Amino acid sequence: MQNITEFVNRACDAYFKVKLGDQDKSWAPHKVCKSCVELLRSWSKGKEKHLPFAIPMIWRESKNHFDDCYFCMVSIMGCKMSDRHLLNYPNLEFAIRPVPHCSDLPVPIFTEFLGLYDSEDGANSEEVNDHDCGYDVDFRGLPRSLLSLTKRN
Repeated sequence: MQNITEFVNRACDAYFKVKLGDQDKSWAPHKVCKSCVELLRSWSKGKEKHLPFAIPMIWRESKNHFDDCYFCMVSIMGCKMSDRHLLNYPNLEFAIRPVPHCSDLPVPIFTEFLGLYDSEDGANSEEVNDHDCGYDVDFRGLPRSLLSLTKRN
């Protein structure tokens, strides 16, 4: 794991078409895995490698640490690297799991690092966008910047 750098911010902005948010909040992730950084770096250099998901993990502040802590709900004790695929990660209201690429959510083509967005793009947070990815994803209640991600190519 490593800190989220300016490169990671800019690469995520270019890949997902949204900037990372809530970095001033204690509940937001402030680290990124080295594998994701290297995949973003390869993708930004035009190589065929890319992230396996079109929509990243979406984090929101949990309401009650006692019974809805994402990390407390997943037991990794005794889990070896070779067994990690057996872990069952929950899909919770405040921690929505990533959505993989599919025909409706293809791998983006890198052209350039985008600038920071000055304002919201006017996406309506009440709209629901269904994708034919084989995943049942409810986009209601997501922040506008993430909703706009589901509408762009």
